[in-house]
Amino acid sequence: MPGDLVFWGSSSSPSSIYHVAIYVGDGQIVHAPRTGRNVSQESMYYWRAPNFFARP
Repeated sequence: MPGDLVFWGSSSSPSSIYHVAIYVGDGQIVHAPRTGRNVSQESMYYWRAPNFFARP
């Protein structure tokens, strides 16, 4: 659902999380791709499928 948090990690362990984004609907997220880049909206699968999801 829009507003859910989407997490990427290097394994299935929550301690491996290295990136988080906000789901905005229709398979799209809002995130800062990396330090120095502007916040952007793009497909949540632009790099690879996320490992974890959470509803605040």
